Order: sequence, then C-alpha cells, then structure tokens
Amino acid sequence: MSEVRNDGHWIAVGTAFVTVCTAIWLSKVSEIVPEPYLDEVFHLRQAQVYCNGDFHIWDQKITTPPGLYLVSWLIFKITGHCSITALRSLNLGTLLIAPYLTYSILLNLSPEPASSTKTRWSALSAANIWLFPPVFFFSGLYYTDVQSALWVLLSFQAYLRYEKDGFQSFSEAISLIRFGLIALCFRQTNVFWVAVFPAGLGIVSSLRQSAQKATQVDNVGFWEMCEASWYESALYDPRVEAAWIQDYMKTIVSIVIVALGNPSKLVRPLVPCIFLLAAFGGFVLWNGGVVLGDKSNHVATIHMPQMLYLWPYLVFFSIPVLLPPLVISAMDVFSHPPSAGSMFRQISMFTASTILAAGVIHYNTIIHPFTLADNRHYVFYVFRILLRHPAIRYVAAPAYIFCANLAIQALGGTKLISKVLKQNSDQKSFTGRPVPGNSASFVMIWLVTTALSLVTAPLVEPRYCIIPWMMWRLHLPRLVESTHLPRLVESTSETESTKSSGLLGVWEDDGTRLICETIWFCCINAMTGYIFLYWGFSWPQEEGKVQRFMW
Repeated sequence: MSEVRNDGHWIAVGTAFVTVCTAIWLSKVSEIVPEPYLDEVFHLRQAQVYCNGDFHIWDQKITTPPGLYLVSWLIFKITGHCSITALRSLNLGTLLIAPYLTYSILLNLSPEPASSTKTRWSALSAANIWLFPPVFFFSGLYYTDVQSALWVLLSFQAYLRYEKDGFQSFSEAISLIRFGLIALCFRQTNVFWVAVFPAGLGIVSSLRQSAQKATQVDNVGFWEMCEASWYESALYDPRVEAAWIQDYMKTIVSIVIVALGNPSKLVRPLVPCIFLLAAFGGFVLWNGGVVLGDKSNHVATIHMPQMLYLWPYLVFFSIPVLLPPLVISAMDVFSHPPSAGSMFRQISMFTASTILAAGVIHYNTIIHPFTLADNRHYVFYVFRILLRHPAIRYVAAPAYIFCANLAIQALGGTKLISKVLKQNSDQKSFTGRPVPGNSASFVMIWLVTTALSLVTAPLVEPRYCIIPWMMWRLHLPRLVESTHLPRLVESTSETESTKSSGLLGVWEDDGTRLICETIWFCCINAMTGYIFLYWGFSWPQEEGKVQRFMW
C-alpha cells in the first residue's frame, strides 16, 4: 500500500501540467483578444451587472441560468475585480481542483484493487479529461462550460459516495441534492446528468444488491430470464463485451420485473433525484419554458440525428484510446475468422442499423439557422460538406454506425484481450487479467441520458457533447490490470496467441494509450488555439472587426 500512496505524485504532475497549459492559453488569449469575444459580450455584461448588485436585471439574449455570474459575484466580493481578464481567470482556478476531483471519481469507479498501475491510469486520465479540446478551448474564455462540467462531476461524485454507503447516508443524499441544484444553475440540460443518470444507476445498483443470484449470460432464454427475475430477483445484466442487441432488450425487461418485485428498494436511490426533477420542473413552470432568454431561437424539438453526430465526435477525439483495442480485435478477425452464422448476424445488424440511421437522417435532419449563418464555428464547415450533395448525408450513415459500435464496445473492453491473457496465463508467461468492463445496463442508462440531453436541441454544438463524452471517458476501462505483459520485441514464437499478446504488450498498462491521448489533445489544442489567435478575418459588413474561428 505504501507504493500506492507514494504514487500520489502522478495526479500532482497531471494537475500541474493542465494548469500550466491553461495559464499559457489564458495569457495568450488575454494578450491578443483583450476585449470580450462573441458570447463573452453578453456574459461579461451580465456578470458586471451582478457585480454591481443589480440582481433584478437580466439580459434577454442569455439562455442559461445565472450560476456563472453568481460565482463571479462571489469572487468579486473577495478580489474586487470584475474585468474580462479577472472573469476569464475563474477557469484557471477551477482547473486547479478539477483534475483532483476527476482522479477521485476514477479511483472510485474502478473495480480493481488499489495498485500503482491503477493510480497512474486514473491520474493521467484525469488530466486528459480536462485537456479535452472543447473544454480546454473555452477555459481561456468567459463561458459556462468549465464551471458547468465541474459541478456535474461534483454531483456525480456525491452519487458515488451515496451508492457506496448503500443509499443509507442522509448527508450524502443532501450532498447529491446540493451539488445537483448548483449544477442546474449553470445549464438546464444538466438536469439529465444530475437526476436522470444517477437515478438509473441507483436503481440498477440497488436491485443488484437485492438479487438472490446472478443470471448467467449464456444459454438463458427470454422466459427463463423473466421467471428468474420475478421469483428470484435475479438481474439479467451481461457485460458489454458479451452482449448482443437482444441482451440489451432482455436487460431492460429484467430491470422492470425485478423493480416491480422490489419497489421498496427504489425509494432511497430515487428520492434525491426526484427532488432535483421536481425543482427543475418548478423552474420551468415559473419561467414559462426551459431557456431564460432568446426563446424564439431556442425552441425544444426532437432532433434524433444528434445521436448520430455524437459517435464520430467521440471517435475523433478519443482515437488514441480506441485504436489499440480496434487493431487487436481486427487481428483476431483476420487470424480467426468468425463462423458464417456469426458473420451473417453481424452484417445483418450493421445493415439494419445503417438503414435506420438513413431513415433518421432523411426524416428528422434539422438545420438550425445559426448553423449555416456563422462561419466562425467549425460546425459550419462540417455541414457545408454534408450538404454539398444530397447523397453525402446518407453515405455518412455507415460511418456513424461503425463509430457507434466502436465507442460502445470500448466500454466493455476487448474480447481478444481476455482470450490472450488466459492463453498466456496457462503458459505462466505473465500474471495479468482483464479489467471488468461495463454492463449492458450502464450503456442503456448512458445512452438514454445522452439522448435526453441532445435530441431536444435543434442546434448542433460541440459543447453540448462535453458531459456525454466525460461520462463515457470516465467509464472507459483499462485493457489489463497487470504490468507483467510480454513485450512485442520479446515475442519469438510465430503462434497467433503470441503475436496477439506481443501486440498487446506494446500498450503495457495502457500508459502508451494515455500518453498518445495527451499528445493528440495537445496537438488539437495548439492548432485550434493558433487558428483562433492568429487566423483572424473580417466580414464585409463589419470591416475592421476581427472575427475568429472557434468550436
């Protein structure tokens, strides 16, 4: 245990790196863009109104709640500063504590016993989460995103503590409510992440604790599963790597049946979440809608393609951590081709999903006027490509499905890794074992919460996907627990298992994946930061005013 305690320096180094990068970025923004830019104009004006104590004045162009301005007012009462530079610096202070918070969450989420490898993975992952380009970019500007993400994660940490105490601690329930209410003061869609998401996780966790036995994943028929769920409270919830589409359906049915048989188990995990939902509902009734201002341009609607755009977003930013499992799985397919039946089932599922995606694209694509009216945002250029020819939107459908499958399967780990570890463990070549992946129920809860937070927005914004990405990244499992993996250069046998384990050894204890992720994020941040600062342009209708590219 002393080794684990001594590994605390990893999170200190990670936090220092994030802080230094943010300080440099903030300094350059303040030097080259000293005046408020784009939405900062509205945010700064409202913050300064609050700093003057005029809490009854509200700018009708602002759609989000006043949490950011209230924090700014509190800082103003301490420092006496309410300039754009001082307000932008709030994010720097936030990022002094955010990696530590994320590190704590990662340690609590991991099913592994304490080890130096686990602490290194958690520390490096925590740092990378706050280097995530859409988050890092806005850490240099006076926007709500960094503060909003912080309070959502504080609420999630409170939920994890509440769950760890078996949903018995009154103080932890109050903490969950308190942090949830604060998170709602920054962005309305946070209600799904501080109320719906923990409610779903809490229901499954509580029912799992009450289950008399675990239903086996393999060879369990639908009616057998239903009987076991009703009579024995056995929750059917296979791991992602072992689940097919029918398993997700069976998981939903099993949860409903077990819940109906154990309603008392739902009370404690649901009470804080119901309170938060009631509070949000009261706000909506009082306000006459979800958004505070500019209601005509922010009308809630059903926009299902948002759930298609999400997947390339996840894969693009997270390719360094997704590529190794993809390569390893591809090797297995080529070296051990699946059976004809398995191949037919996979191709059929992919084809059906692609057809469904094409239908969603055809009937429900919404192009918000803001999307094609503002060429300062990268989304403008993405949609210019998608709309260049009518067929391009549909050609993208298979890519959406491929990315979705890649992102979801990553939550469950990699099947081949378990096989390679078992083969080499039998040969006593190392002592590693696969890290347990997430269950089907988690994927369903995450998907539902993400859908609720995205599909009601007609406007496509990279910032809207920050919290979904964070929750996905927090739950991404490592490949293996052990550091005793064979190196590629040490593989002398030509057997397929040795080749696979050798390739796996290249990503020993996942350190290489995380370092590649750090480098990838830093490259994106450097590029988008440089473009923002030095590639300014002007519009003919606003000559002399510099416009800048941003997320």
